[in-house]
Amino acid sequence: MNVRRWFGASALLAAFLIPVAPAAQQPKREFLLVYEDHVKPSMVSPYEASTKELIKALADAKAASSSFEMMTLMYDDFTYIYLTPLKNYSALEGVDGDWEAIGEKVGKERWKQIMASAAPTMDGYSQMIAEHLPAISYLPAAPRLKPSEMTFVVDDYLYVLPGKQEEFKALCKQIAELARSKGLTNGWDLYQVVFGENMPSYVVGMGAKDASDFAAWDQKDMAAFGEEGKALIAKAVGLCRKTERRTGWMRPDLSYHIPAPEASKPEPSKKK
Repeated sequence: MNVRRWFGASALLAAFLIPVAPAAQQPKREFLLVYEDHVKPSMVSPYEASTKELIKALADAKAASSSFEMMTLMYDDFTYIYLTPLKNYSALEGVDGDWEAIGEKVGKERWKQIMASAAPTMDGYSQMIAEHLPAISYLPAAPRLKPSEMTFVVDDYLYVLPGKQEEFKALCKQIAELARSKGLTNGWDLYQVVFGENMPSYVVGMGAKDASDFAAWDQKDMAAFGEEGKALIAKAVGLCRKTERRTGWMRPDLSYHIPAPEASKPEPSKKK
């Protein structure tokens, strides 16, 4: 993971994106900071070795800031995606400082070597910020799979025509409501890209055990949707200038989760 590319960018994004209205007037929103590395197929092994060394360095330094939390997945085209949750736009302000400080804590020479080893393995990289839209996503009341069973990833990237965002979101809401009425047991999360390239764009994230599992339940769900559901989906897709399906796998071995805070030990009772 090439963390250097984000240095200097987060402060600019924070200044650009923080809402001007008082915080009390803002509904709770959820964001993801998304790093995307485009790795050379012939350099996958050294790239992953570099990433694992980065994760080990973070663990050795006991990196505990939410800036370092990252869930990783790998698409079939050798693109690696790192997802860092953000409570709000303001959280971006601390990202630069946290990553710069951890370099000092890890050790300048070790940090320099990690960064240098990653650079030649990639063709390029990109980044974006996405907002989760739970109101128009679909979370089944009784999901077919547990989150830990969703190791296969299916992400649909939907590049909406400018000016058609509200109409598109209204259709997505109707699709989610229809899925709920049909009792579908496979859900999806809908994200809106709020900072990045090729906007306006949205991502529909789905999970399954593997490709065959996804194909099987997708066929069943489409049958349950019926003609009404197919028509709604066709209308939504018709508002897109381009669509792209990207598949891959979760990579827990390339992820980093900040350590849970240690529970405070009760003070020993004093004998009277």
